[in-house]
Amino acid sequence: MTASSPLDSPQPSETRERSPRSLGHLAGRLVEYGRLFRQMMRDRSYRIDWVVKLQFLACGIYFISPIDLIPDFLFGIGYVDDMVVLGYAVTLLRDVLDEYRRYRIQRAGNVVDVEATPVSADKRLP
Repeated sequence: MTASSPLDSPQPSETRERSPRSLGHLAGRLVEYGRLFRQMMRDRSYRIDWVVKLQFLACGIYFISPIDLIPDFLFGIGYVDDMVVLGYAVTLLRDVLDEYRRYRIQRAGNVVDVEATPVSADKRLP
């Protein structure tokens, strides 16, 4: 019998893939969203709807405003309303960036949006 060395057995990092909820995955997504955000801000051909801009503005004003629905001096629950508004803003930003990603793909001509371009029955492939 031969004794196996620790080098022969697979390491835990080699045997499992990164979970979508791991810190490495989240850090990668943040970097990707940051890059996409910079590209979106420089892209003169892409327009963000004014309602979305107004929602971002309202979230920012509420977040920095000293007037809150739940006063901040209440220990433990004082920052809950701020976190809800911040969470909404982050979700809204993620949706805008995902929409911008789809816009760039369509603009490049790589993908046809099936939902946006209906195909009639007579134009189907044989």
